[in-house]
Amino acid sequence: MSIQDMNQPSFEDLELLAEVSQLLKLLELDKVLDRVIMLAAKSVGAEQTSLFLNEGQRIDWQHIFTSRDLPLDKAFKVVNRVLDDGFAGWVMRNKQGDVIYDTENDGRWLVFPDDELVVRSVLCVPFIYEDDVLAVVTLSHSVPEHFTSYHLRLMTIIANQATTAIHNAQLFNRIRSQQRQLQTILQAMTDVLIVLNENGKLILVNDSATELLGLDKV
Repeated sequence: MSIQDMNQPSFEDLELLAEVSQLLKLLELDKVLDRVIMLAAKSVGAEQTSLFLNEGQRIDWQHIFTSRDLPLDKAFKVVNRVLDDGFAGWVMRNKQGDVIYDTENDGRWLVFPDDELVVRSVLCVPFIYEDDVLAVVTLSHSVPEHFTSYHLRLMTIIANQATTAIHNAQLFNRIRSQQRQLQTILQAMTDVLIVLNENGKLILVNDSATELLGLDKV
């Protein structure tokens, strides 16, 4: 009987969890999500992985990763249908992960017309921060019963660790976006704007001030 069969973490699992902990060093949201997807697939041997990210109470359509190569308009319809009636939506509403051992025997798995992707086993987990679902990751395989309850427990641990990294990256992304918007507004002002820090060092000059002072625009 293997260590995994005994429901004990293997050395590879412990190495994987150590890799997940390194996500906290990343602040770029895209890099964090790419890394989460890679580590999730690696942890359970998934063939396909998709991720839906929430921003507040809305889907963040700039950060949607699907296992199907679909044009944007069709992806919009598919994702909305999955979140309304599919497995990922069930996981998001119930705020708990689950396994579909065979998609042919579970109505939560939706099959779309002309879908050539063969999926028979699915694992899906939420990333929950202070009772809010930040993201949902769905992992699939073409062989029935590929995913087990052990995989679900492992992915739940990974999700719990990775959630903080996703939350931090979302905050960083939001602050950076706000800074850019503020910079655009300040530069568009016709009034002269010169900002100094507490040491008298110049930290911000808008275009009007630059023109007045005869400075070169950076």
